[in-house]
Amino acid sequence: MQTGFIPVFEQKFKKLLKSIEAEYAKPKAERNIKLMKTWSQEAKSLRKIFKECKHDYGTKCCPNCGHELEDHK
Repeated sequence: MQTGFIPVFEQKFKKLLKSIEAEYAKPKAERNIKLMKTWSQEAKSLRKIFKECKHDYGTKCCPNCGHELEDHK
């Protein structure tokens, strides 16, 4: 997997999360459920890509908070 596109995917992921939060801010009757469902599925797939990338390339993350840990060798 090419890691050069990770920052682009991260920006898209953040934008999706903001869109989902904005949609949740609306009253329940006005929410677009189909659109929210597609956004959440796309966000889930992007999160999966991030996890695979970090696993493949050795970036270690804290299991509790998810922050990257430095490898002191």
